[in-house]
Amino acid sequence: MNGDPVQGLDPNRWEVILPEDCAGEKLKIDIQAYSRHRVEKFSQAFIAVRDQIVWSTYWDLRVAIEAAEEQPEGSHARLQIIEIVDRALREIDLNQVDDLDLYHSSLEKARGILRRGMRKFRGAAASGRLSVVSHSHLDLAWTWRLRDTGL
Repeated sequence: MNGDPVQGLDPNRWEVILPEDCAGEKLKIDIQAYSRHRVEKFSQAFIAVRDQIVWSTYWDLRVAIEAAEEQPEGSHARLQIIEIVDRALREIDLNQVDDLDLYHSSLEKARGILRRGMRKFRGAAASGRLSVVSHSHLDLAWTWRLRDTGL
């Protein structure tokens, strides 16, 4: 980007997060691509601005849903979490996406409902499953942004 390497891209690592301070700036983006199997055509690229409130709401809801899925089928905890997620989702006003202030307000209300509802599980006796898996491979370095490698 502007002559400086940023990171590697491949079918599993397809996102480059642009620095926030580049808003409104003209960027020169060079992409060096390689496929050892066949000639490919780079057909498209997208640039988007991440809405941090939407992003955070998505992840808050996703984690709660995954927590519910880890609970035994029909368990009280699972049903409670699903109810909390349902109440939070009902607060999101999808009719207001064109008015960002109103939309963001509904997302913040949903996140508040989720936070307050999930608080009751803080410190609860473990009823889930913990899996610790480790794997190291040299190729993992390609998942790091260049600035994180110290190069």
